[in-house]
Formats: sequence, C-alpha cells, structure tokens
Amino acid sequence: MRSFFCRRLLSLTLALCAGAPLANATSTTPPPAVRVYVLDALLAGLVDQQVFVVPAAPARPLAFGATVAREPGSPVMDVYLEVIVPGGRVFTWVPKPGGGSVLVEGLSPVARAFTGTSFATATVFGADAQYTFSEGHTPGMYSVFALLVPPGSDPGDARRWTWVNMVPLMFQGLTIQAISR
Repeated sequence: MRSFFCRRLLSLTLALCAGAPLANATSTTPPPAVRVYVLDALLAGLVDQQVFVVPAAPARPLAFGATVAREPGSPVMDVYLEVIVPGGRVFTWVPKPGGGSVLVEGLSPVARAFTGTSFATATVFGADAQYTFSEGHTPGMYSVFALLVPPGSDPGDARRWTWVNMVPLMFQGLTIQAISR
C-alpha cells in the first residue's frame, strides 16, 4: 500500500515537472487556469501571500483552497483538493454536511461533473478549508494540490488527469531551534 502512494507521489512530481496537461492535449479549448493556495488564515484578506513553510507558532491555522477558471464549452470534470503527507498517505478536503470542510483519507472529489466557467473551493465549503499543524505531525514536505479529471475517472491514474497544480508546504516542527555558532 505504501509503495502505491509513493508511486502516486512520483507520478504527481513527474507531471508537475512536465508543466503541461496530461490529457486533452489535442483539444482546441484553452487549458483551465488552476490555482491552489496555502495562506496564513489569520492574515487572509489582509495579506494573501502564498505560504510554503508552516509557521513555527502553535495553533496558527493555515487556509487551503483552489480556484479553477475555464472557457465555456470546456470538458466536464471532477475537482479534487488534496494533500500528500510525508510517507505517501493522501488526504482530501470535502464538503461537510451543514457547511464547512473536512479532511478525509483517500481520494474524494470536492465537486463532481463541474461544467461552469469558474470554481472555488471556498464557495463550495463556505470558506477556505483550514488546518492547524501540531507537534504530532511528521516533519517533511506536504504536497497540496488541485487535480482535475474527467467525471468518474480514477484520480489515482495519472493518465486520466486533465490538469494538476501543486504547492509544496514544508513542516519543520513548531519550535524554532536556536542556531549555535
């Protein structure tokens, strides 16, 4: 099972290095503009600067989200907002009954068969998904990504990806060690 997720992480990394869509390459429809972001939730709206390193401050929430802008007539797609954690496990943010979002293990779409021209996870959830790291989390790189696939396609099969965008997020723990000279 672990090697399955390691292969998925390798596939994701190779896809991102290619910098091009992996499916619908012959389509005349312009590719979607996909943005995935990680923001400091306490500063969101004031300073919307991408976060690449988890702040070394206890109980500091991060905001996670994705937007998609596409041309009318673009192919229908399922939308995912996911994170691969150190060790290869995959988690997905999904709408929670009654509003908000919840992080679940595995691959679950935020939206199925999306046909519109604009999409935002914050609209689906009612606000950006939030998550707070603790000392119990494994240090290392967390890969946060938005993934688009044709409706009902297996998102674990990189050949089915229409588009992907990823943000690396480094977690080094919540205490900053003094640098000795």
